[in-house]
Amino acid sequence: MEMNRSGRPLAATLALAVAAVLAPVGAANAEAPVAPEPAAAASTWTPSGDLGSLQNVAASIGADAARATTDSSGRPLTGAGVTVAVIDTGISPVAGLDGVGKVVDGLDLTAGADSAATRFVDDAGHGTYIAGIIAGSDLPGATGADPSVTGIAPGAQLLNVKVGGSAGDVDIAQVVTAIDWVVAHRADDGMNVRVLNLSAGTISAQGYLVDPLAKAVENAWDAGIVVVASAGNDGGTAALTMPAADPTVIAVGSADNQGTSSTADDTLSTFTNPGTAVRRPDLLAPGRSVVSLRAPGSAADEEAPLVAGDADQRLLRGTGTSQAAAVVSGAVALLLQDQPALTPDQVKSVLTSSATTLTNEPSASQGAGLVNIAAAVAAAAPSADAAAQQAADSTGLGTSAGTGSWAGWYWAGWYWAGWYWADWNWSGWYWAGWYWAGWYWAGWYWA
Repeated sequence: MEMNRSGRPLAATLALAVAAVLAPVGAANAEAPVAPEPAAAASTWTPSGDLGSLQNVAASIGADAARATTDSSGRPLTGAGVTVAVIDTGISPVAGLDGVGKVVDGLDLTAGADSAATRFVDDAGHGTYIAGIIAGSDLPGATGADPSVTGIAPGAQLLNVKVGGSAGDVDIAQVVTAIDWVVAHRADDGMNVRVLNLSAGTISAQGYLVDPLAKAVENAWDAGIVVVASAGNDGGTAALTMPAADPTVIAVGSADNQGTSSTADDTLSTFTNPGTAVRRPDLLAPGRSVVSLRAPGSAADEEAPLVAGDADQRLLRGTGTSQAAAVVSGAVALLLQDQPALTPDQVKSVLTSSATTLTNEPSASQGAGLVNIAAAVAAAAPSADAAAQQAADSTGLGTSAGTGSWAGWYWAGWYWAGWYWADWNWSGWYWAGWYWAGWYWAGWYWA
């Protein structure tokens, strides 16, 4: 029987999937690398002086102000009582994510699940980094926690659902299985899964109305789980990736802070998929050069530069819509602690109606603008009926295999100090597909 990190038994997991074989093909369809900026002269890193620190990211979206308020029970808003499911590459028990009950190990669909040494552990580095943004906290409740590793919702619990190994060995069927598992086990062992973070996406040729992945996220939404998905990092005129392309979920693009602490000059990050007139991002959140936790020995850890001046060498820096989605997932956890009866439609309505319009960004692809969780917490929520979305539901009757554009995830656009992993072919399927929203690891994109 699998145990979570507090030693409590978790419900029986599904049968393990067999990992795919890696074989490279073609060149990545990702944004061209950006020349590195000069290294900072300071020898000691401090979160207050780094716009990409979680301290400053939280301030830019009003999370610090929201956390200074209390819920109806008088508890500071930290995301307490809310579980965020993270379907990703696993979460390693690093400091900041190793508190008692902080992470519940749920389902591992990778080949590494065969070994106790690798089961649920993040050998890619993506999932741990994302988890740190959402809910990293060195101390329970985050009181007095190191601000460098205080996520947006430091009191939230995390459900670790691992679908990707170090090479990204996963297909869409595994992702759908993972989502269905989260829905079925959302209340196991005291959990309260109200948020599902998907910092990844796939290029689907068949449209959301028949896409099985769209159907899976809609089922989660209907079960009371707010699904947050990254828009994608192809930039240009690219449509949103799936599942962000499904109009039911919250699709998140990245805001570029332009190197200042003011949001007045913020713009849409050029790498964000702008979508089309039919479907654009719903919200933006900081996604440029975000600092979060590293998973020692992971693929990312071995290739990405450490944060300069970080004496403890706990941190990595990355850029993309993956990061932005994680920020919004943390914000949703804060809102749901404050107003736990909100439906997913109400959450989406409150967040979009309270967002800050970027006056320096003319594109409609900013959606409602930059998420502002302090304003969202203070806002009156519409009734469930008033907030109900009217988009048609997916039938899920399309296919997850044989179409070439729907068969998997790819790790396009992971930038490691001057080179990138390209498109891949996993287990015979060409991946136009599912990718971890295109990392741009600093040293590079923004120092």
